[in-house]
Parts: sequence; structure tokens; C-alpha cells
Amino acid sequence: MLLEGLKLPYDLHQLEFSDARQPEYLRLNPSGLLPTIRIQNTDITLLETAIIVYLIDQYDKEDKLFYRDEPGKYLTQQWLAFQISGQDPYFGQAAWFARFHPEKVQSAIDRYASEIIRGHWHLGRRPGVERDRLACW
Repeated sequence: MLLEGLKLPYDLHQLEFSDARQPEYLRLNPSGLLPTIRIQNTDITLLETAIIVYLIDQYDKEDKLFYRDEPGKYLTQQWLAFQISGQDPYFGQAAWFARFHPEKVQSAIDRYASEIIRGHWHLGRRPGVERDRLACW
């Protein structure tokens, strides 16, 4: 979504969940998590939220998707930090237990779902990276 918002060209390579654990992908991203981006004509390969930070720093020169003024800049960074450390793990576990775990464990599904919905979702009127980061899930 961020690439679209910044009107940047890209080649999308969709993977099955299990492909992220294959040696070819692990050479790009040793954590085996999605997403990963390789920046053309550079030696840069970035993982997860570092992708957002790089794209904003390099291409959002008009501040359309990221606040650069105070306090917006710091509130957006705070949201990203919370999303990475607080929500991301719950989204990942919720997806695992709902879609991939070999047996249905309803208590786990319910637990992670309740953690996801307790977050503060009012992010203001301006579209931005805080919504895009969440939309990955």
C-alpha cells in the first residue's frame, strides 16, 4: 500500500506462508517473516517495518504519508513502535491459530482476537503509515 501511495514502481512476488521458511527466502530474510524488499541497483534488502522507514525517508518528500512536524512525527513513531511490539505479535499468532495450526484451539483464537480489538483504532483523518502498517494484516 505504501508503494502505491508513493506511486513507486515495483515487482510483487507473492509467497505462500510456507515459502518464507525455504532456503531461497531465508537468504533474503533470515527471520523468515514477511514482507521483505530488495531495493533495485543497491545492496539493500530490508525487512518488515524498516521498509516503511526507508520508503518514507527516501520518497515521501512532500510529507503526504508521514508527519514530519511535532507532535505528529513522534506520535506516528510511537504508533509504529506499539504496532511492532504490541500488536504485530498478536496478529501473527491470531493468523497462525485461525488458519495454519493443525488443530483448532478456540481458546487461543479467542485470546488473540480479543487482544487485537482492544487497541485504539482512531488514527485521525489523514492517511498514513500507521494505517498502512496495520493493513498488512
